[in-house]
Amino acid sequence: MNYFLTNGYQCVVMAPKKKGKKGPKLTKAEKARLKIEEEERRVREEEEARIQAEREEQERLERQRRQEILDRLEAKDSKRRGGELGELRSLLDQNYLAVMKYKNDVAQMSKWEKYMQCSDIPDPAVQQEINTFISLWRDDPERSVKTVLKQCNVALKLIEELATLLREVTDEEHIPKYQEALLHLQDIVYAKILNTNIDILKGASNSIDTETGNMQAVIKDDNTTLCLWANLMRNPRLRTFFEDIPLEVTEEGDEAEETQEETQEDKPAEEQEQEQTVEEEVPPAPESEGAKHSESQLSRASMQHAEDGDGQIVTQVEVLVAEATPPPPDDDLMVYGEGVEAVDLRKYTPLGGVFYYELFHLPPQSYQVKGWEIRKMSDAGLKVFQSIAEKSNQTEDEEAASPLVGLSVNVPDAVVFLETPLVGRWDAEGKFWRMDGISGFSYRKHHTYANFPFRSWELRPVGKDSALFSINGALIDLCITIQGNQCMLQSEREVGLTDLFNKWMSAPDLQQAMLKAGINIFVNEHTDKFVTSCRKDPLMEHVVYEQMALFASVCAFSWSKWNAQCGPEHIVIKVCEHQGPDPAPEDLWNLYLVGAQRFQKLEITETSEVFCADHHPDSEFHSTFIHMLQDNMSHEGICLTRETHFLFVDTVQSLFCAIRPLMFC
Repeated sequence: MNYFLTNGYQCVVMAPKKKGKKGPKLTKAEKARLKIEEEERRVREEEEARIQAEREEQERLERQRRQEILDRLEAKDSKRRGGELGELRSLLDQNYLAVMKYKNDVAQMSKWEKYMQCSDIPDPAVQQEINTFISLWRDDPERSVKTVLKQCNVALKLIEELATLLREVTDEEHIPKYQEALLHLQDIVYAKILNTNIDILKGASNSIDTETGNMQAVIKDDNTTLCLWANLMRNPRLRTFFEDIPLEVTEEGDEAEETQEETQEDKPAEEQEQEQTVEEEVPPAPESEGAKHSESQLSRASMQHAEDGDGQIVTQVEVLVAEATPPPPDDDLMVYGEGVEAVDLRKYTPLGGVFYYELFHLPPQSYQVKGWEIRKMSDAGLKVFQSIAEKSNQTEDEEAASPLVGLSVNVPDAVVFLETPLVGRWDAEGKFWRMDGISGFSYRKHHTYANFPFRSWELRPVGKDSALFSINGALIDLCITIQGNQCMLQSEREVGLTDLFNKWMSAPDLQQAMLKAGINIFVNEHTDKFVTSCRKDPLMEHVVYEQMALFASVCAFSWSKWNAQCGPEHIVIKVCEHQGPDPAPEDLWNLYLVGAQRFQKLEITETSEVFCADHHPDSEFHSTFIHMLQDNMSHEGICLTRETHFLFVDTVQSLFCAIRPLMFC
């Protein structure tokens, strides 16, 4: 009921009674039971509230305790930070200066040996010497093919030396000079061989093949196989040239590639009066300005009939002229014209060489008159025969009169294609590679994926100044044995590259040899644009690689699944002190977290369910990786790290920086 006052009277309003039957009355026992249940509920709630309060208090105290521990560890780390960083810097500087002195001594000794040899070969690092060599050779009228090929071999050595200088250059002012000299030498090598062809082809009618009635010549030396063919009989049914030319291998391990060109039966008579020469040159040409990597080498080229089989590329090429080219600009968007399929050389790498298929009009031939040999004199060079023009510029009649030319190329044994290769042609006007104008392409061996990203990796010391770097790639598992400053590549998979595997060489030489062979585990500034990565801070990565190299003779390092889950601001890596040929026992490994300012040992293991960045309760914080590792190392192991040879440290660090396993695994 409700009460209220009005005009000084007290009134009451009675609520209407509910109609219906009354509920049964509770007995005294039931009332007592309900009272007991209510009391038990109250006690239980009070107990739960007490337990919750105690739990919250314990958690607060635990957080406070942890924070006190963290504050104490951070204070301790901060107090010794200067000393640890100073010791690390001293070790790094000591190794760096020793490496620089060693490399300088080697360079000086090399110069002295060249000087004592009294060789006419210039030093490519000296601009005046290389410019003089280029100028004199360019003006040299010598056209004897044997002499020219010997001169080309000298130029090829200079090209290799310039490529090495570009890879190792530290002063960017030298880069344009080396690139310019390298390109000049490439151009002259091509021009010199072309000039020798002119003299040979002027006498083509004196070297007629008795079986075909045409001229066919093969000239070889250690590095080059020059194949020339002249269509003197104008027989359109001749479809195969230069059969059974053997493949040869030089000491450098560069193998010739087998090629075949098939003429079409319905070629016009004008085309049948041409001569054909084929050359192969292996680039890649120097990179764009500011780059430090370049290489070029002229290999043997042969034309040989090859039946369709595994490892053969069959295609139809509409334009048969190719030239070396620098990579395209570093813009994310590159526009070359409507409908143009340009090759992005940040994503693709020329592999297996660049083939030169060139067609020329046959120069005037000599003829015999009463014992006299008469020939029309001309200083003009070979006139290029345009076998097929761009389709966009062709009329229907021109297109019908210029059928496609079929090319069959066996991929070389010295190259491994980890994915289906593409065929590109050089656009001389636009100065870039393009993929249009090529049809009927097929490749027998199909690979779906490249070798990135890695599935796992591990660096394990196997002795003094010796380690085994294992990489499980997407397609091929590789092992690099490191001994001092020498490396040896090994693989359980048989890939047939006898000149690459199980051979000792320096880390830079191994890297270049692997890239040439198509086995790429190395990164550049464009790799992360095309490959899934862990997106780590490059500076933090480099700091870790430097310190891992310092302890690589004693500690084993390995990938961790948590590295991909800890975010770009951290790195997680497995480490243990271990030496010997056998893998380290699983219980020896520890996980370490690398941050911008701090290194710490993690409490979680590789088999934990979720990632947690809490430090191990029995560990401390450190400002450097090596001091963090020393907390879990033996005294003998720490002493061994200070005895590691500087060349071993430098080699391990260079491999880490070139492969970047923490980024791509």
